[in-house]
Amino acid sequence: MHNIKDLKNLCKDLKVLYVEDDEQVRLVTSKLLKGFFDHVDLAVNGQEGLELFNKNDYSLIITDLKMPLLNGMEMISEIRKVNKDIEIIILSAMEKTNNVIDTMKLGIDGYILKPLNPDQFFEVLNKSIKKIVMEKEARQIEHHLYYDELTGLLSRYALLEDLNNIQLPNIPIVILVNIDSFRIYNELYGINQGNKILIEFAKVLKSFEADTSYKLYRTSGDEFALFEETTFTDTEKYEQDIQNIFNTIKNNPLHIDGIIDPIHIEVTIGISFSSSNPLAKANMALHRARDLGIDFIGYSHDMDRDKELKDNLYWQKIINDAVDNKRVITYYQPIVNRDQEIIKYEALMRIKHIDENGNEEIIAPANYLALSKKTKQYVKLTTFIIEDALKEMKECNVHISINLTYQDIKNNAIYRTLKENIKKYNLAQQTKFDISNNVIFELLESHNIVNYELFKSFIEEFKELGVKITIDNFGSGFSDFSRIVSLSPNYVKIDGSLIKDIDANKQSYELVKALVKFTKELGIKTIAEHVETKKIFDIVYDLGIDEFQGYYFGSPSQETKTCM
Repeated sequence: MHNIKDLKNLCKDLKVLYVEDDEQVRLVTSKLLKGFFDHVDLAVNGQEGLELFNKNDYSLIITDLKMPLLNGMEMISEIRKVNKDIEIIILSAMEKTNNVIDTMKLGIDGYILKPLNPDQFFEVLNKSIKKIVMEKEARQIEHHLYYDELTGLLSRYALLEDLNNIQLPNIPIVILVNIDSFRIYNELYGINQGNKILIEFAKVLKSFEADTSYKLYRTSGDEFALFEETTFTDTEKYEQDIQNIFNTIKNNPLHIDGIIDPIHIEVTIGISFSSSNPLAKANMALHRARDLGIDFIGYSHDMDRDKELKDNLYWQKIINDAVDNKRVITYYQPIVNRDQEIIKYEALMRIKHIDENGNEEIIAPANYLALSKKTKQYVKLTTFIIEDALKEMKECNVHISINLTYQDIKNNAIYRTLKENIKKYNLAQQTKFDISNNVIFELLESHNIVNYELFKSFIEEFKELGVKITIDNFGSGFSDFSRIVSLSPNYVKIDGSLIKDIDANKQSYELVKALVKFTKELGIKTIAEHVETKKIFDIVYDLGIDEFQGYYFGSPSQETKTCM
């Protein structure tokens, strides 16, 4: 039995169109619908229904099939030409099999048979309304991701997404505009006035953007970006564009209520013409301009090439030494439940390096993992961590989460290591180790996934073996929320960038709140990482997050608690 009160709460803000030519049926059903929806429009035939649809924004359409002027099938066909996604329920006798097949082709979302059965009505309505509400929440979450709450501009996430979607031979042009010494405004006038300055400055940049092919973003507190794609880099043209930005800013001093004198903003600009890591390189150029005390500079290859080559040689040597001397080690960071009890660990890669003086150093993968992929050392490192983590599970009877990327899934050696070890431990019935309860794959769902069916097939295959699935970095800007629904993971780990400043960043708070609500509707558990303080823990706890990870509960160590 459905909770009618909960269903009514979900329905009340939705607008529904009901199309039925039979007056008696229309009277009875519309009365029932008005008990759920505050706004119900009625139409007596398909033609009238189509006219109402074209004039209004509906969340749901409920319609009969056999009607005069324009029947239900014809009306739905016309509606689908305009909106492929609107939820449509058929309320009909459905006396012909062909009708069922034809409606399936039109993507009908539910069927209610005449004469009306209340239980069936509630069942179909409940399913459709939950889908509508989840899609609405997903759109709200994506809006939080892609738009800056303060200025209304596109966000850093949106810029990263646009950069990742560039197709060759197009070249990304990224111009970073950073306000000089912005903290002084905050200290002098206060945070609220500082926010007003940012809002007005965004309007100034918006006036520049309006007459160009650039898109404008706010990438951080006092930093903005302009981006366009081109097939040819005309440096003179971009130098002129930058000069026009300076002129626009100079000619539009900011007038802020409560501040007597107009504010003349000064900025430093960096520009990148590179197809590889354009945002990072524009940022590198900006910092070089600031170091040199000049207004702007363009990224050049020599800014980081020498350092990159030296770093590559250094880390290649470190990795080889670690692999040859068995100094690749697994660290485990605890994950706790709402009672702050350790329930599992995340396996993390580390390298133990011993220098020529005998000094020991534990090195995190951020220093060498990207390079290892270029030098073909990555697979050795990854397979070792997988095997070591599975051994720890077997010996210590603990739950451990193993990180995997799309590239790992595609790699035959890594795939075989996973499959063979999991099958081996499944067969080890004499041990206390139960792989179905203990092993978790933590997968990064990102823009790099070219073959999504392969990604989904991998998940389904290992789920059948009892593996639980976590989607990592949820809310980072790349997640397609409809894909999360289709993947049906056991957990999602909310991106650490949203958690670490949730106590000070209202946008992060609202976004995490929406993400938790979205996942709870799907029956998916949430994990918050980067929980570094009690204050952050209290906030995410109150938001309803299920599990927590971070230095507040424990730093990574070489052993799990049960084996210490």
